[in-house]
Amino acid sequence: MNAQTAIEIGLRGGVIPAAAALALFLAMGWLWSSDVARRYRPGLAFGLAVLVGYILLPSTITLVPAQFYDWIPYLGALAAYVTGLTRAGGVLRGERWTAVYLFAPVAAWLIVPRWPELVPAWPAQWAGLAIGIVLLTALLQPLPQRLPGRAFPMWLMLTAAAVSLLVMAEVSETFGRLALLAAGALAGCGIGALMMQEAADWRGLLLPYAIVVGGYAYTGFVYPIEPLWPLLLAPAAPLALWICLWGPLTRVKGARAIALQGACVAVPLVALAAWLLAGTNDADAW
Repeated sequence: MNAQTAIEIGLRGGVIPAAAALALFLAMGWLWSSDVARRYRPGLAFGLAVLVGYILLPSTITLVPAQFYDWIPYLGALAAYVTGLTRAGGVLRGERWTAVYLFAPVAAWLIVPRWPELVPAWPAQWAGLAIGIVLLTALLQPLPQRLPGRAFPMWLMLTAAAVSLLVMAEVSETFGRLALLAAGALAGCGIGALMMQEAADWRGLLLPYAIVVGGYAYTGFVYPIEPLWPLLLAPAAPLALWICLWGPLTRVKGARAIALQGACVAVPLVALAAWLLAGTNDADAW
């Protein structure tokens, strides 16, 4: 990859969705009431920014999804809207999670390709992806409210960027560009949150994150002849942040807390990258 191509990828895949997410994040905070902004802003800014970036990519010839991975940006934006609806006052916790349980299998139904040569077969992959989306959303849910600092969206961004690089290196530059859209949008949301005085409620972002980043990781997994299993685990790297809430580590504050959080996310990503590269080298040797 030459320098011009790298700059073009960074601009279209990173800068454009980041600018769109930042503009949307700030505009929603200024134009909407505090309750509506609280419910919709993080998820919708992310989902719409990914969709804008997808539409502006040179590879996007038609806005009507033609391949299974074309559904991912639309599903991310729709998931953000559904999540915002369920976070309204008066909606019970059970009703909120019912929406997640219903949306995840529908998303998986559209994302998993119906190839006859799929191994495992389509029903197993559909069920696995749906369960994975629900579990990732549920396990990430408590973290934004419990972790100190405002860096939570940046750890999601770091994970999305790692997924993009791994997909670009091991599968396809085209799919890597698509996955980079999520990293750019998350960066824009994180910058927007730092510019606002009140803390953002990131819980509305988690279902769109699981669908978009998980969906592109799944695309990288399923597309090669030999499935790349480490890619499926990469979107779950932020779950390592639970370590920061264990025992004496809960007393770490300030810059040290941010450094600890960054290390918790980076270590599993590096381990997964090493696993993936080692498996690729073994396959090449064979």
